[in-house]
Amino acid sequence: MWNGMLIDFGDALRLSEVGYGRGTRPYKGIGVDLGGPNSFINDVESFFWALFWICIYREGPVISNRIVIPFDEWYYLDGPEVAVRKRDVVRDEVEFLRIAEKYFNAYHRPLTPWVNKLRQIVFPNGEPRTELDPSICDAMAEILKEAESDKLVRNE
Repeated sequence: MWNGMLIDFGDALRLSEVGYGRGTRPYKGIGVDLGGPNSFINDVESFFWALFWICIYREGPVISNRIVIPFDEWYYLDGPEVAVRKRDVVRDEVEFLRIAEKYFNAYHRPLTPWVNKLRQIVFPNGEPRTELDPSICDAMAEILKEAESDKLVRNE
């Protein structure tokens, strides 16, 4: 995260040089973590993971120095293990809400219902999408617009 822009230098190296799929591991889609090809639906999922990560590791516009071991480990585990951990986060709504309550920074905690709505769109029935639904981006944009107009989210 730099000046409010998410920058991912995953394509800066040849895949043969790094030995694993493109992208920053915590933000990659589960299918990519499992060795599948990158696709538009994985990019949509990556948006969810980047937002999830922001809610944990940023305190408003500032990156926190906090260490959150269950998620910091995602940088170091192999792809299939990260995929299992990510599935555990999104599979069940009650568990997702417990994780958000425990790990989201206080500043971002008001986003929990909106991030959960995105989770429901990106992971129907708690599983990653395997096929692209053309309406997914519109549905996600609508949720983000609703969140933007939410007084709790705007701290009013």
